[in-house]
Amino acid sequence: MISETALVAPLRRQSGTSENRAVKRPRQLRALGSGFEQWRWWRQMLVVIIGVQAALWTGFADALASHAEAVTSGPVRLLYEAYGVLKENHIQQDQVTRDWLDAALQPNPPQDFSTARHRIVEHLIRPLHDRYTRLVAPDQFARLMRFDATGLGLLLRSADTIVSEASRLRLSEEQPELGVLPRAPVSPGDLYIASPPLAGTAAAAAGLQAGDVIDRINGEDVRGGRVPPFEAAALMQGDEGGKVVLELRGRGRVELVREYPSLVDSSAARVVEFERLGRTGIIHVREFNAWTLPRVESALSQLLGTSMVSASSEPNTGADAIERLVLDLRRNHGGSLEEALDLAGLFLGGSVPVALFEGSRGEAVPIASREPNRMLAAAQKLPLVVLIDHETASASEVLAGALRDHCRAVLVSVGFAPDHTYGKAMVQGVYGLSDGSALIVTIGRYVTPVRHEELQGRGLRAERHVLGLWSLDANASTRGP
Repeated sequence: MISETALVAPLRRQSGTSENRAVKRPRQLRALGSGFEQWRWWRQMLVVIIGVQAALWTGFADALASHAEAVTSGPVRLLYEAYGVLKENHIQQDQVTRDWLDAALQPNPPQDFSTARHRIVEHLIRPLHDRYTRLVAPDQFARLMRFDATGLGLLLRSADTIVSEASRLRLSEEQPELGVLPRAPVSPGDLYIASPPLAGTAAAAAGLQAGDVIDRINGEDVRGGRVPPFEAAALMQGDEGGKVVLELRGRGRVELVREYPSLVDSSAARVVEFERLGRTGIIHVREFNAWTLPRVESALSQLLGTSMVSASSEPNTGADAIERLVLDLRRNHGGSLEEALDLAGLFLGGSVPVALFEGSRGEAVPIASREPNRMLAAAQKLPLVVLIDHETASASEVLAGALRDHCRAVLVSVGFAPDHTYGKAMVQGVYGLSDGSALIVTIGRYVTPVRHEELQGRGLRAERHVLGLWSLDANASTRGP
């Protein structure tokens, strides 16, 4: 146990926040949790397609011609679809070559694909040496889609790489390397449904089909790239039971009702815990999921002595008011990046760059924080320390890096633990395939927003070190729920 004053020294060197700002972040861009726990990894997987599907590649037609007979087979079609997804979207797309197809097809005649198609697709992936890119069997993909963020059972894709000549044609299923294609003529940037809606979802009940082109969402025009897939998915989000009206090209209006799966589990109450040490408020965040933001807001409300619903409520400024905050991200393996960005808003304010997303085409897209609950604005003014260790990974690293880069917090390690974080900052997208399976593909990485520091394989270094600190597992007189 250390004294309260041991926490104060690291706080004195802070110097305000950066003025850098970014456009409002796409709600659907997420990072996976770390590889520590397989179920947590699946549970927090991104379910809205990031990026775009390829349209036509020069030279790929030769591969199609040389295997024309094989392509007519559904199982062989799967291999071409997987190749198309990797070629267009993987962060190392330049390594995905036509030779891969030849190598996969030559020793595997078409008749073998009916029983070994998934094994052969996995063989196609192997040369990437990317442990995060993998094939998901149909039953696993169905479980993954239970965490659909829109509540509609839809995956979206943009057609903005379709060349102008192809966009004037009615695309068909005779181009399997392109995956699911639009069912109507499209222009670059148009949005369409990327894979068949799963049975039991609102989209399936409404008769939506893979390839349906979406013109409007709740009356907002999304044609021609006016709204990217990220923002389009955000337009469809809302409360369970709410209605979403889609206007489909050539099919008219379709009304859907959101249905979200229950996320309640026995560990939900322990996602966030808090306590006080003198005039220091301590919040321990175990992972980032749907429970994290409301529980952190509740903890802050109690620590600050304010209300989240009353505009007339003022923070406690009396003799017992807290003077500083500690955000404990030790043993936080990550989870949903979207929730981490929500938390960033509590301490940085809204529309502040939290990370830069670097994709396969070399672009650097700023991802910004969300506007926080204004009743908790006092949290942005209190000095802040972030506790890290070697198990601080993925989304928690992104949050810690942003708070450090904007001079909002000091990173502190405790005890004899390593003074650096895990180093997991790759981003994966999910791409549905025609047989109900899906490819999880590494499509980019995150770097810190100001220093542009690489996190993958490196992690963050603590700026200060203390020998001992409290444990939230121990009894505390002011422990939060």
